[in-house]
Amino acid sequence: MKRSDYLTNMEYKPGMTYSGVMRVAMKREEKAYKLYKKLALSAEKEDLSNVFNILAHEELKHKNELEKVYDDYLAKHGD
Repeated sequence: MKRSDYLTNMEYKPGMTYSGVMRVAMKREEKAYKLYKKLALSAEKEDLSNVFNILAHEELKHKNELEKVYDDYLAKHGD
């Protein structure tokens, strides 16, 4: 479990803080990951399921990278 797993969904609004934008981005990556995993499970063809699993894995990498950047930011600046 990562920090973003405990965050609630937020919508982007102009003028948001850096911290807020990062939280929105992490949750969007998480949503995309879940969508691709769901599509992989429901795909009727194995090759299509594999494509969705690859995409899910990419979204998870994005989420993890954003969490690392966000954690580094919080370590320097606080919340």
